[in-house]
Amino acid sequence: MSIFKTKLKTFESSITGTKTSYNVNTAFWLYLEEDFGIKQGDLSNLYETENNLTTAKVVVCILKANKFETTLEEVLENTNEIELAQFIIDFQTALYDVDDNQTKEAKNKSEGKSDQ
Repeated sequence: MSIFKTKLKTFESSITGTKTSYNVNTAFWLYLEEDFGIKQGDLSNLYETENNLTTAKVVVCILKANKFETTLEEVLENTNEIELAQFIIDFQTALYDVDDNQTKEAKNKSEGKSDQ
């Protein structure tokens, strides 16, 4: 039984073949370091040199943080680059609580456009 009474953000994905709701928690950092020796500060460098493999490792760790038993090999054998990237995008969107309006506003602002 958990001592925490807070509700975590969630996102949905069909990466396993079944639409499932996943908690957005930070336990995946523990798995990332424990299973793959990757520390949080090293992640951006690894994305530059081994993008797809690093993405798959993060997916494995997010799944493990949600109590799914899986391996890197299983994830790589059963997904493609687009599915892996979409899973990470969905996770990050929920994590940072980004919605389409915020994304559109930020893009317009960076391009010097207004919403009108």
